Amino acid sequence: MPTTTNSPSEYLLDSNIFIYLVHIPSIFHHSVRNCVEMLEREGATLVYTPQNAVEFWNGCTRPVAAGGLGFGTEEVQMQMNLIRTRFRLVSDTSLVHEDRL
Repeated sequence: MPTTTNSPSEYLLDSNIFIYLVHIPSIFHHSVRNCVEMLEREGATLVYTPQNAVEFWNGCTRPVAAGGLGFGTEEVQMQMNLIRTRFRLVSDTSLVHEDRL
């Protein structure tokens, strides 16, 4: 757990966080939702990269039989729009990796 500072923290969200947020039947849904909401209340900046968006799209549209959620593209587009408005997209450049490691 990070120590408290005067400036808000920034967290890079994994694509699985997005998948658990939208997949309500998942056993992880409530825990992930509660953690994200807690971070938001504490003023954290929650970010994602284009790679996270691609992985989220793939996981959501992959058939259930292949380990995905089996969502249609319209549903996933609606969810991506919500992600775009709630979280901040950061460029996936070498600087992102250097700054975040």
